[in-house]
Amino acid sequence: MTPEPACPPQPAPWIPDRWSWIGRLPGVGPTLLRVRDRVLASPLLTGPRRAALASRIYMAASLIIRMVVNLGVLVLIARGLGPTEFGFISTVFAYAGFAGLVTDFGFSVKTLRDIGAEPHRGASLLAASLSVKSLLTIPVVLAGLAAIAILPLPNASRIAGAMLGAGVLIGSIGELALVGYRSLNRFADETRLVLWTSVIYAAVIGVIMLSHGGVVMIGLGFLATRIGFALAAIHGARKLFPGQPITMSGGRQILASLRGSVTWAVDNGINYLNAQIDSLVVVAVLGLTAAGIYQAGGRFVLAALAMGAVLTNVHIPALSAEAGSVRMSPRERRMILEFLGVGGLFALFFVVCGPLLTHFLLGDKFAAVNVLWPGFGAFLIARYLAAAFGAALAAQGRPALRIAGQVAGIVTISVGFWLTLPRFGLLAAPWIMALGGVATTAIYAWGRLSPGFNRQVDDPEI
Repeated sequence: MTPEPACPPQPAPWIPDRWSWIGRLPGVGPTLLRVRDRVLASPLLTGPRRAALASRIYMAASLIIRMVVNLGVLVLIARGLGPTEFGFISTVFAYAGFAGLVTDFGFSVKTLRDIGAEPHRGASLLAASLSVKSLLTIPVVLAGLAAIAILPLPNASRIAGAMLGAGVLIGSIGELALVGYRSLNRFADETRLVLWTSVIYAAVIGVIMLSHGGVVMIGLGFLATRIGFALAAIHGARKLFPGQPITMSGGRQILASLRGSVTWAVDNGINYLNAQIDSLVVVAVLGLTAAGIYQAGGRFVLAALAMGAVLTNVHIPALSAEAGSVRMSPRERRMILEFLGVGGLFALFFVVCGPLLTHFLLGDKFAAVNVLWPGFGAFLIARYLAAAFGAALAAQGRPALRIAGQVAGIVTISVGFWLTLPRFGLLAAPWIMALGGVATTAIYAWGRLSPGFNRQVDDPEI
């Protein structure tokens, strides 16, 4: 029998064939194509490994799109408004972000884990999460409007603050809807959604800043684009579960979801405080101008931390399927090394290139941020290591251990700020945040590596 001719290696489905134009490049084109095909034909890139790599590529693409757009908008706003008004906008974002986590009620992590473990119930789980979040958003928005009304602010700042805060809260509903994409490994669809909504957001804010619009116009543009993003994300999520409509849940199911998510809600809120308490404290102790300088550097750091959320979203569904083991699995060990490597690279980048970011992007008004870059680097390493062990605990259904670690971090940070901020000012803030990350990591690692780890489970659904 004549053997069939060997089939040439085929491009991976996540690398479209339209990239074949590379082969037409003069001189190097055919060589590049041969290298690509050999890499894709490697046993290391087959089956689950290829799918995992594809997930990381698309999630990284989403992250890069968000980072570029958000940092570009940040630079435009900071250079256009200066430290004081930029400090006001950053402070509104920080407080509204915390309020958004209150309305989230821990569903961003819990729903990701639950759908990963029970995909056949995906539509009902996501619908219950979105229903609770939508209902909780209404009173939180009203409370925020009442708080802004009684603060001693100019009318323009009140209007802008109301729109910025509402935009953050409404946009967070869309962020929760994206959990449906991630839990089903529909990362390509999420990337497309993030791309076109981010382009619209950047265009709107860019036009406002280039036309010298003030804080009110920035607030209006931000609110309009976040509403559009939330509607697009929910509409797309409806298509993820054929034959399983995503509709408003009934009162009994909403109450059951609330009861089952209390510990996750506490964990989520404390996690946010642990990472962003500096944004809330610096403005209260040192004023809006100092907050604006600190946040100019801090926003770059927050963008770098977003990669931790990407890695968490990739690893939690897979780890949830093998939950219950006392010993750390090879996947968990690789995950921790991956987190540590990414955090170390970001830290090195900011230590070396931070002054260049200040000079070329932020401008001379923000020169004081240069002394903060080494502390920001230490903070990134501590937070990434904490995020790695935190993802392992989340996949195992151990929110109580996560809460204990977050509380340890917040106590460390609070005491550190009380002792150092009045004396050393902004210089102390990132180092104290890094120390809080070390405290959180210590609790997480002790909890996960303890011999009695699986003797009890905090979440009864596992």
